[in-house]
Amino acid sequence: MYKIITLYKEIPDMSSFEDFYYHEFLPKLLKINGVIKVGVTHLFPSGISAERDHQKEKNYSMLAEIYFESPEAFESAIHSHEGIELVGKMLEVAGEYITAYVGKESVYSGVRV
Repeated sequence: MYKIITLYKEIPDMSSFEDFYYHEFLPKLLKINGVIKVGVTHLFPSGISAERDHQKEKNYSMLAEIYFESPEAFESAIHSHEGIELVGKMLEVAGEYITAYVGKESVYSGVRV
């Protein structure tokens, strides 16, 4: 499964950002053809880090994963009018706080049947 993974650093006015994300950005995103689902994870420091400076762990506060039907659906979605508009709006609102990657997910399970 193909997806966009976006890491969000701590945003000064997180309440306003979440209002934008959940009430404006997300509903429009879910209407784009090829988008299967969106997962949002709020992040908290674990204390498990190779970094000696554990303060760096606090840099990220949210992770979002946007799942697509296929590589073709991903390409079509990000180049659509709606996709371009949403990326532009997100960069305008929180561009300095995000890092994004494209990934191909593999899932493994230890559950035996």
